[in-house]
Amino acid sequence: MSLRALTCPPNKRFLVDNTGAPFFWLADTAWELFHALNSSEVDTYLSDRASKGYTVIQAVAIAENDGLVVPNRNGDLPLVDADPTKPVEAYFDYIDEVIDKAWTLGMRIALVPTWGRYVSEGYHGPPVIFDEDNARVFGEYIGKRYAGLPKILGGDSNRFWGPWLELSSHAKPSLDQDISMVALTDTGAVWSALANGIRAHEGPTAFLTYHSTVTWLAGTPSALASSFFGHEPWLTMDAVQSGHNIGHDTYVVTTPPAGSWVAMKNYEPVEIMYSRVPTRPVIDLENHYEDWPGIDGQRWNASLVRNGAWHAVFAGAAGHVYGCHPMWQFYDPARNASYRGAKPTRDWRTALSFDGARQMGHVRRFIEDRSTYLTRVPDQSIVTSYDWDSVDRVSGTRDSGGKWLAVYSPRGVLFMADTTKLVASGQLAASWYDPRNGTYTAIPGIVEWSMNITFRPPSTGTTDSDWVLLVEA
Repeated sequence: MSLRALTCPPNKRFLVDNTGAPFFWLADTAWELFHALNSSEVDTYLSDRASKGYTVIQAVAIAENDGLVVPNRNGDLPLVDADPTKPVEAYFDYIDEVIDKAWTLGMRIALVPTWGRYVSEGYHGPPVIFDEDNARVFGEYIGKRYAGLPKILGGDSNRFWGPWLELSSHAKPSLDQDISMVALTDTGAVWSALANGIRAHEGPTAFLTYHSTVTWLAGTPSALASSFFGHEPWLTMDAVQSGHNIGHDTYVVTTPPAGSWVAMKNYEPVEIMYSRVPTRPVIDLENHYEDWPGIDGQRWNASLVRNGAWHAVFAGAAGHVYGCHPMWQFYDPARNASYRGAKPTRDWRTALSFDGARQMGHVRRFIEDRSTYLTRVPDQSIVTSYDWDSVDRVSGTRDSGGKWLAVYSPRGVLFMADTTKLVASGQLAASWYDPRNGTYTAIPGIVEWSMNITFRPPSTGTTDSDWVLLVEA
């Protein structure tokens, strides 16, 4: 087994490394890493993410932002004449260099072989350069060169997709559109050819997942990896892109939860994936992007980033993926003056110090502080009562052996919890965990073993008043 390999423990819910130690997938979204940064900039970026506790960096080989025609910072394109059977060695040598740098800092690159636009047009339109034959060849090249690394197929594209300009002029389709109004193409055979090419060298232990998006078309499958490829033996980890919208947009609200962009309710698709058979680890590959423009020009901030992370993990995810609008593209005003769409408010170097990026490490540490890492289960029955809001659920998780339980309150709302889920041999110990700074504060007094215990977080009222309750037997 490769030193960089990840696999699943017997319960298939989580990830372990090649030694069998638990592995928390704390990833940063760095789609344009190989394409946009030079070697010294890569050093700056990777050193920062390692210092914040990230374990995975997600990056794309054939990049989304004109990766076929705009060379990387070394002046190299990925392919000769945009031919997937003719990779440019110098380009991939640089990817090798970045992968090795990440590894020396304790992080794995999760490699996206190609962005989805080059299979199905995605949100960009032509060119499409992959078919079943050359996808297989390219997959074999990737599998041989990067054996053991986790790999993410897709990239803002679904198995069933139509020409983007047919859907709309780079805007979301109307609510009235359905699957019969668009000539959709099934690209599943191309993605499977790529996956099977990778597996041709790596074998059945190849770690593969799929990054989907939504079409906003009635009649298409929900945007979960297992909805498209759940029957395929190559799908190792189920995944969703829960998206960047708050849920007040009509087109989002009227779409089934697992197929929509409702970032504040990302626990819904995570729970659906968790319940599916066969059992796989699950992940939300894209949730709130810090500095992303949300409703009425509001930019997503650290509190909203935390909201998605804690909800996903407590709903059963094997980790979480941080995203940042300046960071995924490595926005630099000197080089991105003609950036399409909503421009970031900061450059990528400034975004390194965003609060949300730092606070993701507190999620990982909270989970890893529990000695029973592999026996954690989601359990909403822990939370017996709270002031319900459709986008502000109070989420619960616990050790299946009864050693601890935890509750996430996103706005610090008062709630009641069932401590009889714990196997108590004496007095229970409770504390508040601050997701802003990663500190525990003991709750004084006796915590009873009872079905309805009231807990009042230290602060309340805003999205920045989130707290995590920990009760231990």
